[in-house]
Amino acid sequence: MIYFSRHYDLGSTEIPAEFHSATLGQAVKRVLTSDAETFELPEPVWARYALQTVILAMMWRVNRLWRGRLGRARLYAIENNDPIVALLGRSVPSALRAVLAAALGLMILISYERIAFGSEGAKSAYESLPFVNSITSDTFVELPARTGSLPARPSTASKAIFIGNLEPRKGLPTLLEAWPQVEAENPAFHLTIVGAGPFEQQVARWAAQKPSSRSFLGRVEHSHIDSLLDQSDVVIVPSERDGRWREQIGLPIVEGLSRGLTIVTTDETGLASWLRTAGHVVLASPSAPAELSRGVLVALSDPLPKQQVIASLPDEEGRVRAAHWLLAP
Repeated sequence: MIYFSRHYDLGSTEIPAEFHSATLGQAVKRVLTSDAETFELPEPVWARYALQTVILAMMWRVNRLWRGRLGRARLYAIENNDPIVALLGRSVPSALRAVLAAALGLMILISYERIAFGSEGAKSAYESLPFVNSITSDTFVELPARTGSLPARPSTASKAIFIGNLEPRKGLPTLLEAWPQVEAENPAFHLTIVGAGPFEQQVARWAAQKPSSRSFLGRVEHSHIDSLLDQSDVVIVPSERDGRWREQIGLPIVEGLSRGLTIVTTDETGLASWLRTAGHVVLASPSAPAELSRGVLVALSDPLPKQQVIASLPDEEGRVRAAHWLLAP
């Protein structure tokens, strides 16, 4: 495993010894000299690393030719935004879009021989490009694996939790406006907000206004998240699209499902269709505060039984199933 940078939200997580930090030059050397049978590359529409991805894809083709083999890279894809918008951060005129889409689709065809999609949304997004649907692919919905028994929670009051960056694209301003409407309907309901970001001070002041039904914990180490989820009934993920960013899957959604929680989210996540079918609350985005409050009230008043949520999950984690298929000979 080669990586270029360490993301801030890893916190104190220990990086395994087989993960190697590299510059682009060092990565090129590793790819050219590798005797590996398969090579998995990041998504080509991740704008930040698009150039590195193209270069490494070409280097792998050189590696294969040098060794007298045919082969392209392989791809695990969860990006469900419009591919051109994901790359450029904005829409473009239709004529220019057609040219860019053809070029991007051709580049993906040249670079990748197998694609594992993590959601139906990702499959639709990528296959909106020319040539991509001719690449061997399969879809493995990025769901957590079914777990065993969950700890019982003695509290009878319904509790909701928001976990994420405290910024507009995560739908936080809408949630702060919606929650007082929830409190008005049922003062016993409680919301816990976990995270850090631009709205941190505002959220702290907001929570202090009604500590009986609002809590703000700030940034929490990832190792403590499961215990917070086990004290909750509902995870709220009211994501809103913002330029090249769209909620691909939503880690709080995946982690909430793994603990048997009911999800309240928007149709931005690639899991939207699966969540609707499984009985969770999926709102059209952008959702107004009144719509979000109604969705939260429905979920908190009658959350799905936790064992029912767990039973809806697969035996094996979706990402693991995808890896087995993606890296098979």
